[in-house]
Amino acid sequence: ENPFDLLRQAIKADGNVRYEARVEIVSREGGVPGGTVVQRILKDSANRHRTEVIAPPQLVGRLIISDGETEWEFHPRTRLVHQRKMRPLSEVQRLKLEQLDLVSDSLRLTYQGIATVAGRPCDVVSIRPQGDKVTRKQVWIDQKTHIELRWERYDPSGRLTTRWTVTSIDFSPPTPPGAFTFTPPKGVKVWKIPAAERMSLAEAEKRIGFKAALPSYIPPGYAFH
Repeated sequence: ENPFDLLRQAIKADGNVRYEARVEIVSREGGVPGGTVVQRILKDSANRHRTEVIAPPQLVGRLIISDGETEWEFHPRTRLVHQRKMRPLSEVQRLKLEQLDLVSDSLRLTYQGIATVAGRPCDVVSIRPQGDKVTRKQVWIDQKTHIELRWERYDPSGRLTTRWTVTSIDFSPPTPPGAFTFTPPKGVKVWKIPAAERMSLAEAEKRIGFKAALPSYIPPGYAFH
């Protein structure tokens, strides 16, 4: 398999595949084991999604819900809701594919073979900057649907920093009424976050009234975008 093609397939599949999954996220800052967060994720093929935190107890109740146009992020302990407009799925996928192409010459992708995640065969791809001996990210991509079922990030020394893993998945889940709608509870504060507007560098400089300071050096594995 061509590893770049596998990543492109994963980008195109995200938001287009209906499923319900249980996910475990493990954080290891500085190589030290941190907490494990467990989520229940429901997605459909119209880029609608619902993410609920079900563990640990102090985070239970956190929600991220999208109806495909608006996304709400609810923090029950702080009684705060972040509301943001979403870009169309086609635009998000186009930008991600463009960004992948931008760094294609700066990254070394290696096909690692097949492994099983949540009982499903996956193609495994490792990613590292050219000239670097350490893998920075590894991705497990479902062979049938092309969605990511697991990924791991590593620091420059090769130590694991984050692991995101699907532990169970159902591709024909029931969709409860109202699963992708959200009404802020009474008494919570709603912060409306406008969608970021894309523009040329010249237009941005004109709006802010001064020239941007551009980097004179781009590290291996990065591209200026």
